Amino acid sequence: MNDRKAKLIIGSLLHDIGKVIYREGGDKRNHSVSGYDYLKEEADIKEKEILDCVKYHHALLLKSANLEDDNLAYITYIADNIAAFADRREKENVDDKGFEIAVPLQSIFNILNGNKQEYYYQPGDMDPESGINYPSEEKKNFSQTFYIKIRQRITDNLRGIDWNDEYVNSLLAVMEANLSYVPSSTAKAELADISLFDHVKFTAAVASCIYDYLNAGKKNCKDELFTKEKEFYDRQAFLLCSLDISGIQNFIYTITSQNALRTLRARSFYLEIMMEHIIDTLLEKLELSRANLLYSGGGHCYLLLANTEDTLHKLEDWKKELPEATIYVYDNNSSDNTAAIAREAGAVVRYEYQQGKGNVIRRMFREIDAECYIMIDGDDTYPAEFGREMVTKVLERNVDMVVGDRLSSTYFEENKRPFHNFGNSLVRGTINHLFKSNIRDIMTGYRAFSYQFVKTFPVLSKGFEIETEMSIHAVHKNMLVENVIIEYRDRPDGSESKLNTYSDGFKVLKTIGRLYKNYKPLGFFGMLSALLVLIAAILFIPVFVTYLKTGLVPNFPTLIVSGFVALAAIQSFFAGLILTTIVEKDRQDFEFKLQMISMEKGNKAHE
Repeated sequence: MNDRKAKLIIGSLLHDIGKVIYREGGDKRNHSVSGYDYLKEEADIKEKEILDCVKYHHALLLKSANLEDDNLAYITYIADNIAAFADRREKENVDDKGFEIAVPLQSIFNILNGNKQEYYYQPGDMDPESGINYPSEEKKNFSQTFYIKIRQRITDNLRGIDWNDEYVNSLLAVMEANLSYVPSSTAKAELADISLFDHVKFTAAVASCIYDYLNAGKKNCKDELFTKEKEFYDRQAFLLCSLDISGIQNFIYTITSQNALRTLRARSFYLEIMMEHIIDTLLEKLELSRANLLYSGGGHCYLLLANTEDTLHKLEDWKKELPEATIYVYDNNSSDNTAAIAREAGAVVRYEYQQGKGNVIRRMFREIDAECYIMIDGDDTYPAEFGREMVTKVLERNVDMVVGDRLSSTYFEENKRPFHNFGNSLVRGTINHLFKSNIRDIMTGYRAFSYQFVKTFPVLSKGFEIETEMSIHAVHKNMLVENVIIEYRDRPDGSESKLNTYSDGFKVLKTIGRLYKNYKPLGFFGMLSALLVLIAAILFIPVFVTYLKTGLVPNFPTLIVSGFVALAAIQSFFAGLILTTIVEKDRQDFEFKLQMISMEKGNKAHE
């Protein structure tokens, strides 16, 4: 970790220290100013960049400050805003203004699951000798004396810390010990259930990610975070990384000895130590502090990371990301050495000699049995690190199809092929309108499927229209579909796509029409019927008007044609009604088929 990044994390951890000064009653100035003076004069901190993060983390002072464009204060400012958005929640039906600086920290469980409890933590610190500070109904306010003690303990610790990356985690421990039961906000109109420690810790985590994100793009701090502040909030600047140690249940609970409880505790402790080692190793590799650790427990953890190429490259790829996965590569008459390379890398290589992506998918779905399937093209345009999230949705949320959404991220910037952007938008808009769906990327080749979807999906398409068929099938059969926004990168130089923009685009549109007719026959034939009625009316009205005026029918053939067209319209309408009944019966049969597939899956699991 470089010195500037360390100073940013330190400044972000200390940015609200002025709240302690304010609440002890000795200084009624803005907490940004009082915190700045306290750190500079009492804590003897001389680093200007650290002090700037504290003094200028609010817009009013930052706007009037004469800071250089790359000053770290801009990062702390935006990070504090993001953290505040996350932990500032208004009370219901409360119009009180002002602050109640003595208010104790409330339990976050007061409002969860419809609770309306009033539980409070007692003023204190994380002293092991004091025992666990459980929330209770007793409301004991903070005294000015207690805030003075907090200030003194923090001061004593700050004077003994060197301001470099080696001591960032030490400062984090100091803040945790002293501020874990101090409320972040004491505003009367807001819930006081987020501690000041949690707020500054999250601010530091966000700040370090923003630092990496801006550095990766060589972007100006002031311009990106202050001048264009609102635009930055919409950027995909962060990654939420989840890690778990697979198979821990077997390790912990397969105990038959008389001292089972003691062994369980020992193994659980071993598990936690192992996970902590993994976390620290990864954070060190990414040059981050433990502020970026959001949660750790039970062999599972969440980390907040910067959404940069460097971060992604440092994370594990397919085998490391999904070590339990079996990777199949289907060679569809490739002219290079794809099969040999894939086999050498450990993949299972199979062949489909009938040309076309749809034919490959048909073969894959027939031959492979799995709890979850991930489909991905072999052109290196889809990053692997999103696979875990997609798999989790299938296995834990029972999602039938997860769509890797390129269009909501980088596709329109990365894709250089003509008309592809227009074509993708057209297909997405058409299908979502016709089928009343919300699939954000119809043509993506990055998807995850459940066992039930794979074994009940009738593959009829032969080529690149297969994704369209998948999307419409899932929507029509009322399967659970969710989107995951993914990053997209254009094809590597020297590679060529087999997708023909015009011929395959026409096939996709033709497939949409065919499937709309098959799945929504009343809508299709209803529109056809309306068109025929309109044509019949155009032909009939002039003849009828002439008849009313003269009593004669001079254009008798026109009248006959209009009658036949009207008859065709009636037939079309009733055809739609009949076919709709057939489609509904097919949907009923499909539900029974799903039940049979589920029973079959259960039987295989017991074998």
